[in-house]
Amino acid sequence: MRAGIGISGRRWRRACLGALAAVLLAGGIVPAGAVTCGRSDTVEIAQMKWPVAAFLAHLYALILERGYGCTVKLSEGEMKALATRLAAQGKPDILPALWTNSVGDVWRQAKANGRATEAGNVLPQGFSEGWWIPKFLADAHRDLRSVGDLKKFRELFKDPGEPGKGRLYSCPTVWLCATINRNLLRAYGLAGSFNLHPAASGRALDNAIAKASRERQPILAYHWAPAAVLGRYPMVALKMGPYNARGHRCNQNPKCRQPHPGGYPNSPVVTVAAVRFLNEAPAIARALRKIVIDRATVNRILAWQDETRAGPRLTAEHFLKTEGALWSRWVGARALRRIRASLN
Repeated sequence: MRAGIGISGRRWRRACLGALAAVLLAGGIVPAGAVTCGRSDTVEIAQMKWPVAAFLAHLYALILERGYGCTVKLSEGEMKALATRLAAQGKPDILPALWTNSVGDVWRQAKANGRATEAGNVLPQGFSEGWWIPKFLADAHRDLRSVGDLKKFRELFKDPGEPGKGRLYSCPTVWLCATINRNLLRAYGLAGSFNLHPAASGRALDNAIAKASRERQPILAYHWAPAAVLGRYPMVALKMGPYNARGHRCNQNPKCRQPHPGGYPNSPVVTVAAVRFLNEAPAIARALRKIVIDRATVNRILAWQDETRAGPRLTAEHFLKTEGALWSRWVGARALRRIRASLN
């Protein structure tokens, strides 16, 4: 009798555990270290400070936690420091958004020693900089399409402090782009007709663009993309001359004798991962290769974050709830069901 009861008890426990596992999987809850993650230890994801990188770090974390049952740790830091650590130690496991142009030597070292590789092309349009005008202004002035056209539009962008000149709203003086913009005014022959107006901060620059856009007033402003302000207020980038590496290096120098009339370089932004991690987690490696987000979507998500003052994790949750048609193509069928269930 005792033996019969023992066998029955074991069967009963197995049945209960099986039922519990089914409930957990159906609800999108996967035990940490589950086999779908590909590893039992913690997955380390780099979280850099700039808004796009912070959002992507939390988005990747949510996908790995809810879709693949991973235990995730976010490691904050500067881009170069995190890339250097990856090259030397093979950690963090994932850098969601790396500007390969900004950490060229470190990135080449990481690839050469076999510790890291490109895992995906998350922002195929990259990161760009330039001079922008509101779309309503571009629509009203069809002959204003390039920086070279600005000579004819000095009066449109009148500087309140010196009405005889136009105004270019620029980044803060301590940023390198302020030097570049000053040299570009010289290079395009605009230094005598336009003043450079450095903003006190990045937020002040955004506020100037927002105020002009709300009041439908002309503004000529430097900015970068993707960015929240470009998601809230439609802007058009003026065409610049082709990028020239040598000319751009001179433009970065306050004492540049012959500024070059060329554009900023487009900076590729890719997802980088430790080779060891990709080998251990092939399902996640496949997902990383598929994660691609266009610039307009990033601008829109950043605009929502800016308007709601949400943190990066809440912003990533918002993305999962509102952009299902996009991210559902990235993950496998089981991960898709789990993530969707977790959002209900």
